Amino acid sequence: MKLSKADEGTFNDLVKRGEEASSALGDAADKYNKAVQEAWEEFEAEVQDSNSVIDEIREFAEAQAEGLRCEFDEKSEKWQKSEKGQDALRMVEGWENFSTDQLSFDAPDEIDLGDAIIHEDFEQLPTDSE
Repeated sequence: MKLSKADEGTFNDLVKRGEEASSALGDAADKYNKAVQEAWEEFEAEVQDSNSVIDEIREFAEAQAEGLRCEFDEKSEKWQKSEKGQDALRMVEGWENFSTDQLSFDAPDEIDLGDAIIHEDFEQLPTDSE
């Protein structure tokens, strides 16, 4: 058995188009991966800058909490138990309980075409039985 000349021509054309499609797909994946990597690097730099600000915020909050706690503790027990003292205690505890975490993100996955070669298996099909 054998493919007809017309079918063999179609087969060869499809193999060629499959090669071209695989190549174009690979180029597109490479372009995508490069763009994603560049954008990721820019994003990571912004995350680091943001984390620096977060560190400053945390340090400020800790210093304020410590100062407010010292100021509160220096007051008389009577004042601490008063309405004004209780309001102040809530303020102190608000500052003491404040926390914020550094930002952290996972890098996006690259496109890995793996076995996505369009024409290879098709190209291996026999065109005759001899």
